[in-house]
Amino acid sequence: MKYIAAIIMILLLSGCASRPLNSDPYVYIPDSVDVDHPEEYAIIKTISEHNHIFFAGLDERVQISSLDGQSLFKWSWVSEYPIVSYLPQGVHEVTLRYAYLNTYAYSCFSFYADKGMIYTVNHAVSDRRFKYWVEAETVGRVPLGKCKTENINQAESGQKSQP
Repeated sequence: MKYIAAIIMILLLSGCASRPLNSDPYVYIPDSVDVDHPEEYAIIKTISEHNHIFFAGLDERVQISSLDGQSLFKWSWVSEYPIVSYLPQGVHEVTLRYAYLNTYAYSCFSFYADKGMIYTVNHAVSDRRFKYWVEAETVGRVPLGKCKTENINQAESGQKSQP
């Protein structure tokens, strides 16, 4: 009986130690980005809550669900999308995923990422609408374009729309 209790305690403690509360969330770094040279890439990040590990639905999260048509979903013990992504310089399509309680919303935009810049996705929810805007630290609000992807949910699942 002592051994069973000890095993249960070890499993519980190891689960608690797997990811500390408010630790850095999943960060996506494409293969084309050399993190040793920060002047050669841009960073886009979202403002999200990360107060709950097991009950993540209680957090209001804005995540980067896809970048240039590639889903960024990560399978792990706590599966999630990133809230930070490194970007090479150029035009990128970013799909955001807003998640809170049992509500999800997807939205897509395109923008030009300058190397050395840090972009922040801010958001507001009002009248059942998810609104967002992107700001660069030194420039302010960034102009956003439309995505070429016709159906955001199809882009999420990796499916291509048929003409």
